[in-house]
Amino acid sequence: KKKCGVHGRMEIDEGLKVGGNCSEGGDGDKTPPKISVIQGIFQDMSNKYDERNNRREDIYREARELTIQSKRLIFLLHRVKPNQNNEKVLGDAHKSLDDLIRVIQSIHQLLESEDDYWRMLPKFSFGLQEFIEAVSFYHYLKYKKIITCAEIQKKVNEPLPPQPVNEQRKDKHGRGGKRHRKNPKVKKAGASVGGGGGGAEKKDDKAKK
Repeated sequence: KKKCGVHGRMEIDEGLKVGGNCSEGGDGDKTPPKISVIQGIFQDMSNKYDERNNRREDIYREARELTIQSKRLIFLLHRVKPNQNNEKVLGDAHKSLDDLIRVIQSIHQLLESEDDYWRMLPKFSFGLQEFIEAVSFYHYLKYKKIITCAEIQKKVNEPLPPQPVNEQRKDKHGRGGKRHRKNPKVKKAGASVGGGGGGAEKKDDKAKK
């Protein structure tokens, strides 16, 4: 406790409450409210919790990107034909594989410790599964053998060449420098090619029959 300068009474110390100099107000010193020790602890816990949630969302977003690009790599590898020259397709697949490894490395940078790895594992394990499927398919088509776990770890940890700046945005959105095909225009039901309503009349005739 300490003595109030306005009312001359003993008041609770400011370190144990959030407020001014006197519980009854007055014309005392208008100091800004102080945060107690307990409030500071809870505020620190809230900041750490928010930071962890933000990293969890970033990891989940990168894992989704890893899944999407891995599926595109698998679709690309289905274009490989036996007994033909597939160097162009395999070359494009190798570039896509480097992009996948960059995504995995970005996920690795978001993980701060081994405990953080096990806590966040459900948020990115599905992306790793799709990546292993894609890299295994690529390795089998190129070398005619199954890739091992040690070879996958070596491939993920080896340094990659720097990525051009003009391609970073394309790879981030999974476009790979190629334009998407526009959705074909869907004709309205009952409308004929000439614009007349012949389609609707044919449907009515079938219904009558």
